[in-house]
Amino acid sequence: MKYINTIVVLILSFVIPSCETEVDASSLLDTNQLIIINGYLSPQNELLKIHISKSRSRYDQPQELEVKNAVVSIKNERQTEVFLSYNSNTFNYEIASSKFVIEAGKQYFLTAVVDGNNYTSSCKIPLNKTANLQEEITIEEVGLYTNTYNLNIEFDDPIDSKNFYIIGAEMIYSARDTTAVSNHLLNDINQFVTDTNRNGATISTKNEIKKRFTEGDTLKIQITNVEKLLYEALRSGYLNSIDDVNPFIDPIILPTNIEGKNGYGIFAGYQLTEKKVRYAVPK
Repeated sequence: MKYINTIVVLILSFVIPSCETEVDASSLLDTNQLIIINGYLSPQNELLKIHISKSRSRYDQPQELEVKNAVVSIKNERQTEVFLSYNSNTFNYEIASSKFVIEAGKQYFLTAVVDGNNYTSSCKIPLNKTANLQEEITIEEVGLYTNTYNLNIEFDDPIDSKNFYIIGAEMIYSARDTTAVSNHLLNDINQFVTDTNRNGATISTKNEIKKRFTEGDTLKIQITNVEKLLYEALRSGYLNSIDDVNPFIDPIILPTNIEGKNGYGIFAGYQLTEKKVRYAVPK
């Protein structure tokens, strides 16, 4: 299925680490090269980042080509514009959020010039974050090397708006090592939740985790309220990843909102709610 390099949606570094997703764009190609542009804006970001790369067609050796000399800018509704600088360590175009504040409910406009071609897109930051985030973790089964836990998460959905959520969690094993190790926990369809038929209600999810935790480990829970386009892309990417072994299922073509010659990717907004709790062994 993956005739070209997989285009990794950069949610790994921009939004929720546990929601890394792969995009198969092979059916969009013949021999043309795609310009892949991904970026996600949030009021909670300390750093605004846009990633730009090139892909090769299915007939070439798969590899990703970083674009290092693009001209990248973001503009707000007041027509204030900032230019992002390329960081050779992260391979992103970046600017500190202190120099360009991202506001809830506002629209932002992206422009990138790559090899003389213009690429544009826009996004709108969701108006609300989630509230009253609660969690409960229980042991369902004790194993020889790993245990099975149930992670129950509840949060209040903001009223009078259509919301699309991605749920993430990670454990930081600070109790056992001299340096903390982060381990991403959630990787199933329960990561993806909407408020359909429950606008303004309390939303709850149940997630199964197979790990071994010890007293004092830190659990970090993240609820991301994302634009619909980003939600659909990540959910479709997840479904593609679990269907990858089935040759009779065609991959879902992920959406794109990048305008320009052979442009592909997503520029979207989100709001992040995060909570850290210390794990305590149930009595």
